[in-house]
Amino acid sequence: MVELLASLRLAVLLIAAVVVVLAWATIIEQRDGGKAAWFAIYGAWWFAGLLLFLGVNVLFAALIRFPWKRHQTGFVITHAGILVLLAGCLLTRLEGIDAQMPIYEGTRAHRAFEETQHFELTVTSSGRDSGSSEARVIRVPFVAGPFNWDDYADRFWFPWHLARRDRGVVYDAEGIRIEVLDYCSDAQFVPFDDEKPPLRLQVKVPPPEPSGSAKTAESSWQSVGLVAAPHGRMDGRNRASLPGGRHIVFWVAGSQAETEAFLDSRPQGPTGDEGLLVIHAAGRRFEFAPESLAPQQRVPLGDTGLELERVPLSRRLVAADLPVVDLRIHAPGESAQRMLVMADAPELNRQDSDHAVFATYWRSTKGRGVGQPGTMAGPRIDLLQGADRQLYYRTWNAGRIEGPGRVPVDRGEMVAFDQTGQTLRWRVEEFTAQDRPGQRMVRLPFRAKQSSGEKTRLARVRLTVDGRADEFWLEGLSSYQAHAEAGTGQRAVVVGDGRRAAVTLRWDSVDLGFSVYLHEFHRGLDPGTSTASKYASRVDFVRRAPGETPGDGDDFRTRAPPGPDGLLEANVEIAVNRPKDFLDPATGRSYRLFQESFSGPWKPGDPVFDSIVGADPGRDRLFVSIVTVNYDPGRGLKYLGSLLIVLGVGVMFFMRAYFFKRRGPDPVALFP
Repeated sequence: MVELLASLRLAVLLIAAVVVVLAWATIIEQRDGGKAAWFAIYGAWWFAGLLLFLGVNVLFAALIRFPWKRHQTGFVITHAGILVLLAGCLLTRLEGIDAQMPIYEGTRAHRAFEETQHFELTVTSSGRDSGSSEARVIRVPFVAGPFNWDDYADRFWFPWHLARRDRGVVYDAEGIRIEVLDYCSDAQFVPFDDEKPPLRLQVKVPPPEPSGSAKTAESSWQSVGLVAAPHGRMDGRNRASLPGGRHIVFWVAGSQAETEAFLDSRPQGPTGDEGLLVIHAAGRRFEFAPESLAPQQRVPLGDTGLELERVPLSRRLVAADLPVVDLRIHAPGESAQRMLVMADAPELNRQDSDHAVFATYWRSTKGRGVGQPGTMAGPRIDLLQGADRQLYYRTWNAGRIEGPGRVPVDRGEMVAFDQTGQTLRWRVEEFTAQDRPGQRMVRLPFRAKQSSGEKTRLARVRLTVDGRADEFWLEGLSSYQAHAEAGTGQRAVVVGDGRRAAVTLRWDSVDLGFSVYLHEFHRGLDPGTSTASKYASRVDFVRRAPGETPGDGDDFRTRAPPGPDGLLEANVEIAVNRPKDFLDPATGRSYRLFQESFSGPWKPGDPVFDSIVGADPGRDRLFVSIVTVNYDPGRGLKYLGSLLIVLGVGVMFFMRAYFFKRRGPDPVALFP
């Protein structure tokens, strides 16, 4: 076995395999970029195994010849150099850092973001007895690869299945499961065109009653287009007003819990003068008459651990004279969540999705200006796109409710408000499920090179908690949002039995231990164009304050320039093709910083500018500089190994040429 591991034939075979693989990696890198080459080959387990096998062969080839002779000096040095070089590569792979650090002008940053990502699972258990909530954060590694998963079928020329991809179940413990069903490495959300709305109905409204001897006009089918809007936002496209004060409204459910609440929203008790609230909380159903909820008094919602509070309406809502209820949801140890529930405009309701609390307010339209221009009261059809991408309906007309139920999308005719004098016939002409309210998702082709900005990553995730499952597209947070709360579409919550789980998708990051403060970013443009020909960043390296814990202080909110006591190095310029080497005195690590790219400029009025700069008359534009941070702990070993290989080859050539060459016959012996 030792002879086999040390054999020359095995060495030739392994070296040939490494050469072929490296040539293949070069082709991939030229075609799809360095990230694809790293994912497919350099970072793959089998490539590490190939190099390890080569190292074992080199080691045994040297050991089997021990004790070494003088003429084997060059051979031993060369093999030692190969082993040192491989050890340096292994150390770089295990401990090295190659990450990006985004820094806004006038701010400091201390975290660099790598090309790997993870799910952040936050499990919150409500302490019903202690009156507090306990939250724990679980980091779930997730390797997706650089391509949209749909694209792998078209890239059959490389066995991508040899590279690790975390498909299917990535976490399953204690009744919580995360499954990844699909992934987009780059996508965008495109608004629906008003000319081609996602939902188009045909409605047949009966003509008004004839007066006198006038002839009755014939009914005709009319086309109505609807586009859902985000919850709580006014958008004329998600409501259609028809003759006779009839209305059709349309919105998209954000979760399976909201879909179930809609399907179980039919009241079981009578609706009084002020109406009836039907509330679903953590999978349980409750009904309240608004007048039974005393203002600013909390009412327990069964055994969910949540409490409901009705608060007085603001002056603006009172002046609007709308049938609306303002509520607060209280969870132990957490800040109250606001709910705003409207009787005539359910598409504008503000729900508490974090705790899976969804409410419907049923109230009679009698005496509230039905049929008058501009009013939202009147017979109404509510249409909901559920979390399962199906279409559901319910109707409301002066206390009479039809449904809820599923809408046939095969042009089957539906009848609403029958036997009430407000009959409305309608059917679905065309329906396209929306990926987000008012938007559809478009997968973008892979781009090996991207000058600035970040790609929008999306993972199709199924999250199950205590048997309750929900499926959704989860947008990954960008490195620009390192210190921001997850926004709409970037965080999903599923509520189980006495606990809830929230999941987000984040980049892996490295805390450098010091901060980089960006004074300004400047760029040069090619004459007559907007293309940047050169750009650079002027920065300070700042030490962490005594007693400051990692993650505190150094972030985008820190706008004050560093004081002289905290400076490690001031007014350093990092430019394209002019990196900066920096030795961190606290850790002894030697970092190399490269100017990679940038984004911007943003100007006053842009959300990014306003959130970062705020009211600063001294700044009229804002850039974010993207700096690559490299730390290579194996660099010295790789240099040493390369030097030993060259030295060993030189020694072998020198000793063979001068010490072991054949000597000619002694001339004295030939000519005595």
